[in-house]
Amino acid sequence: KIRSWLFESDGGFAEGHWTVLEDEIVAKYSSVNPDGSTASATINITQKDKDRFTMTGTDRIVGDSREPDFEINIVRKPPTAGK
Repeated sequence: KIRSWLFESDGGFAEGHWTVLEDEIVAKYSSVNPDGSTASATINITQKDKDRFTMTGTDRIVGDSREPDFEINIVRKPPTAGK
């Protein structure tokens, strides 16, 4: 298993526990925001092909509120011609 930490300059911090599956990575995150409130989320990273992957965030809770899910498509930038 992979364990990660994130420390923000404003005092917030997060911890993630990653599980590598056959076709995706699932990361469970919990965090403390600068104001002391807590947050949690599940992040799924799925490779679509060698140049693309999708990141989705689900089960997002900030304080006492549910936040909407999100999906981001990430594409490798091709090299500049002539370089």
